[in-house]
Amino acid sequence: MTSNKDILEILFNRKIIVFAGEYGRGKTLSMTAFCFISSIFNNYHRFLSNIPLYFKIKTTENIYIPLIESSKFDDDNKGTMIIIDEMQRDLNSREFLSGSVKIVSKFSVDLRKDDAQLIGSLQYMDRLEKSMNEILQCIIIPSFVNHYSNNDKEDIKIRLEKHDFCVDWFIIDKKYNDEYHLKLNLYPFINYYNTNFKPYPLIINNKEFMDKKKETESGIKYDNRLLSIDEKRLLSRANWNLGFKELKDKL
Repeated sequence: MTSNKDILEILFNRKIIVFAGEYGRGKTLSMTAFCFISSIFNNYHRFLSNIPLYFKIKTTENIYIPLIESSKFDDDNKGTMIIIDEMQRDLNSREFLSGSVKIVSKFSVDLRKDDAQLIGSLQYMDRLEKSMNEILQCIIIPSFVNHYSNNDKEDIKIRLEKHDFCVDWFIIDKKYNDEYHLKLNLYPFINYYNTNFKPYPLIINNKEFMDKKKETESGIKYDNRLLSIDEKRLLSRANWNLGFKELKDKL
């Protein structure tokens, strides 16, 4: 029987992992907790995330970068943990699909070369873009061990009183076709992410996509696209920064 320590070490060495399941299963909390633990094991201090995270107790200074635009995937992400909450929304957008070839290639090749890790969450696997689904190395389906109320707010209230955020992770390791179960109490991690944050849609502006648009669109249309991207970037960055500030102020 594989020990919990061995299971975690297997996960720490997978480069592309998603937490999947319906609303209320603890996906984002599980993803956040795993990111924290994996960042310590893998010595990550740079986080590129579409939701604000803040790991206060780590002694080394961390860098938190808003993932609000696909051009971030063109950057040097060596030693970076990339976090995409509800990834089916952005990775299934029409614009992402039309410009996704290089991005998906970067995920599958450069993550290993750059010693980086991509961690995401989504509700349904069949809603994830096909080429991204094909390169996943591990799928984790979390569920709470105990159920206290059919009312979500009441259930959370009782969990907080009991300090009970015990989850069972059903782990599908696609790399070697293995399956595991891992039980953890994620209560210590409940304040490491902003539970009320709603990210804006990912801005699609990676170089390959923009080069194609510049070739195929008229000068006016392309200039208007650039203006629209600038406006969306300002709004999205302000939204992310506010969520990050709220998270830090709460700790």
